[in-house]
This record gives sequence, structure tokens and C-alpha cells, in this order.
Amino acid sequence: MISVQELDLSKIDGMSLEALLTGLLLERRSREERQKKDDRIVAERRAEKMRLDALPAKYMHPSNRSLAWSGQGRQPEWIDMWIAQGGTLYALEIAAEKMSPKQLPGSFNVPMNSKRS
Repeated sequence: MISVQELDLSKIDGMSLEALLTGLLLERRSREERQKKDDRIVAERRAEKMRLDALPAKYMHPSNRSLAWSGQGRQPEWIDMWIAQGGTLYALEIAAEKMSPKQLPGSFNVPMNSKRS
């Protein structure tokens, strides 16, 4: 990288200085636009990941609840391995149904201090 101190600007004519300045400004604008584009792509990927993470698990490993997949997006490697070992997607779907957290009916959500009549 060349520092400003290394450049002897006194030896450069006015037209060349103008061209250099124009080139520098164009390069800075180009880099800023690339950075904005990269930032936008990262934000879109983050939003997509959050959307996919928010989906309920359609498939779940029967012995490891942390291995779950919504069925959207790229199929995880653990499912490929499960199928290669003779397992089925149907079995993972049933496991997800059995192991997914269930909401209690409203009648079970009675505060401890309240009296039932």
C-alpha cells in the first residue's frame, strides 16, 4: 500500500492531479456501493435464517431433539445419514409430532393462588 507521504504530489501536473482525484472518488463510491450490497445480502440471509428458524419442526431425530428440520430449505446432513442407514422421513415426522412441545389447554393455566368454584 502506498502512503500519501510516499507520493510527491509537487511533481504531478494539475490535469493528472484532477484525474487522480476523480479516480479516487470513483473508487471510493464503488467500494461504498459494494459494501452496501454486501450488507444488504447479509441482512437478507439473516432474515431468511430467522424465518426458517421460526418454523416448527416437521422432522426430528428420535433420540436427539436438537436435530430438527422444518422441511424447508436445504435438507440437513443428519437426515441424509438417517436415510442412508435405512430410516425414513416418515419416521422423523412421527418423532417430531411426538416430541414437539405441546401447549396445555387453557383450563390448566390457572394461577396457583386462585380458588376454583
